[in-house]
Amino acid sequence: MPPDALHTEPLVIFVGAGASAVAPSSLPGWIDFNSVLLESLGEQVAAYSRRRQPVDVMLTALKARRDQTAFLPPDFQAQLMEEEVGAEYFRVWQSIDTDVSGPVHAGIAELAATGRVAAIITTNFDRLIEVALQARGVAFTVHHDAAAFDRLATAGVASACIPVLKIHGSIEDAASLVDTLRQRLTGRPASLQAALRALLVQHHWLFLGFSGADFSYDPNYLGILDAADDARGFTFLAREGSPVQQGVTALVARYGDKATLIMGDLCTWLSDSFVLPALALPNAGGRTPELARSMVRDRIDAWTASLGPIAVVNILCALLRTVTMDDHAYWLLRKTWRSYRSGSDTRGSSYARYTYNYGLSLMEHGFIGNPVVRAADCSNLAEWKDAADHDATQFFQRSYDMGALHVAGAQLAACEAYMGHVDTALGIASRVTDGVIASGESLAYVDVALACVPIYDMIGAFQQTVSQLQSCASTAQRLGDEPRRALALVHLARFLCMTGQFDLSAAALDEAQRIVAGAAALPLSARSPAAGQRTGRRCRADAAAGRGERAACARRHATVHACRHGTS
Repeated sequence: MPPDALHTEPLVIFVGAGASAVAPSSLPGWIDFNSVLLESLGEQVAAYSRRRQPVDVMLTALKARRDQTAFLPPDFQAQLMEEEVGAEYFRVWQSIDTDVSGPVHAGIAELAATGRVAAIITTNFDRLIEVALQARGVAFTVHHDAAAFDRLATAGVASACIPVLKIHGSIEDAASLVDTLRQRLTGRPASLQAALRALLVQHHWLFLGFSGADFSYDPNYLGILDAADDARGFTFLAREGSPVQQGVTALVARYGDKATLIMGDLCTWLSDSFVLPALALPNAGGRTPELARSMVRDRIDAWTASLGPIAVVNILCALLRTVTMDDHAYWLLRKTWRSYRSGSDTRGSSYARYTYNYGLSLMEHGFIGNPVVRAADCSNLAEWKDAADHDATQFFQRSYDMGALHVAGAQLAACEAYMGHVDTALGIASRVTDGVIASGESLAYVDVALACVPIYDMIGAFQQTVSQLQSCASTAQRLGDEPRRALALVHLARFLCMTGQFDLSAAALDEAQRIVAGAAALPLSARSPAAGQRTGRRCRADAAAGRGERAACARRHATVHACRHGTS
């Protein structure tokens, strides 16, 4: 594409978070938003525990893991939070909602008013592009969910109204938001991909306020790399003084003379390059970056408060377990049970999740079963109750009974097996498996199957379990859940060893370790990539020596422990 492509045809403008981060909008970026959210969660726990928990230590560890490694990015944190509170998680993003658009939005609207914009694509949740277009009197249509993308594919992208494609959803519809790692890995609707492909072929693209980090994570982000031969080309505006992402550099090289990389000031580049008239910005009402951050923090605080303390405890403990702070999570869960909770905390789905989480922590700390036999006259009732408060089976049973949490039932079955009650374990596992299959919850089925692995190990059901674990790995991949897929593959490798299928076992370990090495945020790797590699090397050595079954049996718990806790 010749250098004057920007001025000779209608453009597709791709807008990233940088457009909304500049004043006067001053919306927080992904990392800043995550920091504010973590601080709000921490403050809720601090208040709930009457300042008796080392919240500062917890938050410091979480931020360090996020900032210093590739293993706890905000989208994986979002996945952990969503697993604890469900769809309610996405409502937190409504805390950034504002009508105060900025110079980039105004510049785009001015270009659109002169007929120079064919379509707008944005990764942003906010409504600021729409606000600016409406203020300038530009007709547009918003497409932000699968149904809208389907309609767009049917009607075509050419329209009298400028199509605005919000590929990660829109803030007014929390159900449309795409923010978790699982969502990102699942992929986008085929209709959206078709629309993006058509726009690549028909129009030159202009990237504004977009770091391009997605291209480093996924070189074929949005199918842009694959379209290089047929696409019209693109211009990428990078921020002056900041390094250009390696993925962007590679994409520019692939497009050759159809791509241009420009360094410039995001706030002024549009006006300067297109000689736009003075842009009319909305009245910011004294909105400063500090005030904007304060407003967002207040709204996030209101959201965390609306969850209730038990849900917040669940979220924080899920995060802590991922950064190997299992003991901190255990003591927070334990003190919540013994000291912090009130009667109002014991109702709702969050409490069922809490009893499951506490049961899991107790099990991993070795507290399975009640060693105290209750006397017929109840003379030792206090001693028995105290021991029961340390018994994982009690909490799994509560969770399963209260919330019909299938995985809690599966963990209860595993505990029974660990205590030697294999027939009881098999009965529970069978009922739970039937229940989760009837529910049609694919991810819950994977969790149940993984929790039941120790039972099948103990009874020697190796070949049947291989088939089940292969199905689990496939289901997790289809759902975009790499953490669960990695764990399924490690279990699968062990059971393949037990059946003498050493080459297949090595292949499963290779795939699990590829996930670990892939900079994706996985519990397997977040606990310790080196631990997973050490476990894999040991399994390979055993297989090569013809001792796979015996060695794998001996390490039945060590393998899973290495994945979960980062030990060798």
